[in-house]
Amino acid sequence: MHTKFVIDTQITDAGGIAEVQDLVAAGDLVLDGAWIVGGIFDVRITYSGVGASQIIVGSDDDVSGVLFTVHGTDIFGNPMTESINGINANSVTTNEYFQTVTRISADDAATNVYAGSDGSGNVYSPIIALNDRSATGPTVYTSTELDFGLIMGPLNSNPSIYFSGYSVDGIEYIESLINCTGVVFSVGSGSGPYTVEISQRDYSY
Repeated sequence: MHTKFVIDTQITDAGGIAEVQDLVAAGDLVLDGAWIVGGIFDVRITYSGVGASQIIVGSDDDVSGVLFTVHGTDIFGNPMTESINGINANSVTTNEYFQTVTRISADDAATNVYAGSDGSGNVYSPIIALNDRSATGPTVYTSTELDFGLIMGPLNSNPSIYFSGYSVDGIEYIESLINCTGVVFSVGSGSGPYTVEISQRDYSY
């Protein structure tokens, strides 16, 4: 298996999902940012070569007593929610990586609220499919940027199976790709987009 693709780093648009707005009571933000297509945010439309992304929810006012809940899907397309506590005159980044955002709710009134990206979060590559066999040698991932990060393990039905890895001259080498069906990369903020080359060695039975 050999492929090459380009993956963007986060685009900076704090209101890309929801422009600054007020909620006079508990309810949903209006998803009206520049990234909204068909009423939702879909990272695959906004970014090149990205499968999921962290997002921010923030306010220029003190919303530290407000709980915001982001609704959407994960990189597999499964429904996912994450609740985050607002803070004073700043933004909070989700821990989860969303492929889509379909709704953002607040449990109380809040003013000057926005949602999008500040450019400092991470993005996930799409799922890169692998054959479900044991490789004779390491799978090699390279990029044009030395700060490209490989931090997420294989995707399979057994979460206890993970890989080991090491780096030589900015090239990431991954071993022990056993019984895995795919891998996902995480790319942080930086000077991207990154050009990534994935080469998988021949298999033995």
